[in-house]
Amino acid sequence: MSAIAKMLLSRGISVGGSDISESDVTDELRSLGARVFLGHSEENIRDFGADACAYSLSVGEDNPEYRYAKGAGIPTLSRASLIKVLCEGYGTRIGISGTHGKSTVSAMLYSALLGAGGSADLLFGADYFGRGAFVRGGGELAVLEACEYGNSFLELECDIAVLLNVELDHTDFFSCIDDILGSFFKFASSATRLAVLCYDDGRLMRIKERLTVRCITFGKGEGADVRYIKRQGTPRAYSFYINNEWLCDLTLLVMGEHNASNIAAVIAVLFGIGRLNTGSLTALERFSGIGRRIECIGHIGSTGIFYDYAHHPTEIRATLSALRSEGFGKIGVVFSPHTYSRTRSLLSDFAEALALADEIFITDIYAAREEKAEDIAAETLALAIRKISGNAKYLPADRYCEIEPARYGALVLMGAGDLWEIRQMLCHRADFLNE
Repeated sequence: MSAIAKMLLSRGISVGGSDISESDVTDELRSLGARVFLGHSEENIRDFGADACAYSLSVGEDNPEYRYAKGAGIPTLSRASLIKVLCEGYGTRIGISGTHGKSTVSAMLYSALLGAGGSADLLFGADYFGRGAFVRGGGELAVLEACEYGNSFLELECDIAVLLNVELDHTDFFSCIDDILGSFFKFASSATRLAVLCYDDGRLMRIKERLTVRCITFGKGEGADVRYIKRQGTPRAYSFYINNEWLCDLTLLVMGEHNASNIAAVIAVLFGIGRLNTGSLTALERFSGIGRRIECIGHIGSTGIFYDYAHHPTEIRATLSALRSEGFGKIGVVFSPHTYSRTRSLLSDFAEALALADEIFITDIYAAREEKAEDIAAETLALAIRKISGNAKYLPADRYCEIEPARYGALVLMGAGDLWEIRQMLCHRADFLNE
């Protein structure tokens, strides 16, 4: 929502909004001219004199501001609906979707477009090198992170749809994997010019068979239109091909094979829209990653401290695989499960993925938009991991001090939940060195 607020402010529109606490984001929005309220109350909208009210899907119908807006006849728009309205003026809208990798690929594509000598605007779910989640670059092209939760991406009406992968997730909204696949098919079908899909994802290839829009595939499989191959003997080095013809060799700054796949996705988009050149490829090679994606925030002695957003078993495996490939040795993970429904429905997958680490601490489940559940807890996940590896334990907030970084080559604070307190505890140690 802060990204949309910045987008509105950049267009000279007065913006007010509510948050539960002060943060760097609220400070930035105030500096840009927004009126920020702490806590949710109908007085916030009434005092601001709002002409319209935008809300995220985490807001329920019992929210006092939402309820007041409805009762007062103030037009209400979901986050996705407002993005659709704000993006109507762009000549090309590129929507980046997938269970994993949306924010990273959005930032990669934006960087590559700038490197190609063009201009674009970026609206996504992370921070672009200290410039926030909305970056105004000008031009007629917009790069949009297209989230499937609540089917919000179906409202965006993108010209180009990018589908990175699809797996079971958001089980508090989707009933099963077929339900999710149906939504991704609708998203791809809505693209007016191009759909870019991962060749290595069998589910996406089944979607491709039913599409009538032009398609380009990417991946490591031999049948991919844009293909990557790992080069032997050089860490993070890959060769890229288009239609089986060599394009380039890149040595990436970002770790992990999943990022080679992300780069291939961006190359496929650039090829599809005629923006692929030496400048765009150089920008991709120099892309250093976004915050909280295997982000090394510093060191304590010889231990690398990483901050990572992985909150799905596949993402956890990718992060741990990337760290193993970098030779970090013993890996410790502090994992914050995100939502009760996800933890419950993917419990065994979480246990198997986290068991790939050497030692695992599980913090309390971060409820996010959900009410506390009595049938699933952090201890449940810790027990499931112990049945596999024997090295997991529950870590309540009053025992964060038990974390001993010196035990590991890499210590990862992992999850989409609230890990800020642990991060601050580590960063304030006398022996912490900033990256």
